[in-house]
Amino acid sequence: MKKRDLIILILIIGLLGVLFYFLNEKINDTLVECYSDSDCVANSCCHASSCVSKSLKPNCSDIFCTMNCQSDTMDCGQGSCGCVKGKCIVNWGEK
Repeated sequence: MKKRDLIILILIIGLLGVLFYFLNEKINDTLVECYSDSDCVANSCCHASSCVSKSLKPNCSDIFCTMNCQSDTMDCGQGSCGCVKGKCIVNWGEK
């Protein structure tokens, strides 16, 4: 193999490595829902039982909820939204 061919091969491998790095970062960014607890909100306006990213926050402007404290929901402080390893989750209180 000539020196020129070896240099070209090294450049191609280097460019592929850089391309793979940026594609991997882009894929990881699409999988990340949150970076902190404040990035997560309830998945529904009333009696929510899970959490979503703020970008998926429901529009609750014209919604009226009952004041019932339903079990297995975040009603009445039974749970709150949090961020764990890039995913929005419910931090359930003591049951």
